[in-house]
Amino acid sequence: FGGLPWLLIGYTQHDLLYLIQIADLGGIWLVSLLVASVNAAIVHPDRKVKIGVAAAIVLSVIYGAIRVETMTLHDGPAIAVVQPNIPQSLKNESFGSTERAEENYTKHFDPTLKAAEGKPDLIVWPEAAIYRGVYVNLDGEPQWIKTKWLVKLLEPTKVTGIETLIGLLVVEERKDQKDVYTNSAVLVRPDQGIVGRYDKTHLVPFAETFGLEIFRKLVRIFSGMHLMPMRSGTEFPVWEVKGVKYGAQICYEAIFTEISREIARKGGAFTVNISNDGWFKDSHELDQMLAMARFRSIENRIHVIRATNTGISAFIEPTGRIQAVLEVGGKTKEVGGVLAGRIKLTNSTSLFRIAGDWVAWLVLGAAAVEVGRRLFIDRKIKSA
Repeated sequence: FGGLPWLLIGYTQHDLLYLIQIADLGGIWLVSLLVASVNAAIVHPDRKVKIGVAAAIVLSVIYGAIRVETMTLHDGPAIAVVQPNIPQSLKNESFGSTERAEENYTKHFDPTLKAAEGKPDLIVWPEAAIYRGVYVNLDGEPQWIKTKWLVKLLEPTKVTGIETLIGLLVVEERKDQKDVYTNSAVLVRPDQGIVGRYDKTHLVPFAETFGLEIFRKLVRIFSGMHLMPMRSGTEFPVWEVKGVKYGAQICYEAIFTEISREIARKGGAFTVNISNDGWFKDSHELDQMLAMARFRSIENRIHVIRATNTGISAFIEPTGRIQAVLEVGGKTKEVGGVLAGRIKLTNSTSLFRIAGDWVAWLVLGAAAVEVGRRLFIDRKIKSA
């Protein structure tokens, strides 16, 4: 667990496209620093400080305008995202009801056939699309165990002939050991089967990881949900479609800067963020996730695909501009359908991709120096 950097102050500017382009220099931290500086300047008595901050805003907007208007974008692979719109209550029933699990699977499979008509290069299903365990035996050479749900996992690609990225629950079996659960995404290719797997690295506290067993029991008592502790992944694999590299993120991992950066540093030109936001119905959480994902695009100059269960599925260009969202009847939340199109890519890179969270470390260091100054130097002056 690496903290919860949710709704940092810089995210408030997500719709000011020119202003937030400085994220490719110092990430969301630099945008947050600018916002904090503006608020501090308002109450600061020194006129020079106000002028300096105003100049920083103007320069940021000019920089952003130049970056957005001069960036060359080119067509990438054709992607189709399946958004089934399954309420979380029905997904939960998949654990105990085979009939319900079959119904939920069909809500993914049928739109996939429609998506295949457009001949995309990659079809994406959201997080936990298959909410029943797909088993892998780890005694000796790892092998997927041929069960009903493994067959169903392979079926979309077998029928359409198009490689598919699918979110699912993986259960690892070892003789004489407890089963291990992972929240995963697997890549399935025609005639090859499963060729790649990514296990979620940042698990949700008190839902996927508990620390102590007592916490899991308390969650079960108060929520009635039987949640199993999961094992976090340790690697960020990069795959290719039509010669273009990409990686996957699961759920709220889109708010962690280091994952997108790691994928970009490995040559990834886009990321696929699969998510099940059905837990939050039509709340503002869905809008917040989309807003935060825009910054991952800008920071690394990569395309970000949001593939969700209930919304908001979207394509986000390397400039942070939203290329397309899945909209049905004027709604982007709690609707089902297919979002398809050819994503936009760029050859541009960024300082953030190279240097990472340098602004955060710089501010932390400056704060430490200031605390030290007040504790030791000022104290010595007063005692002199």
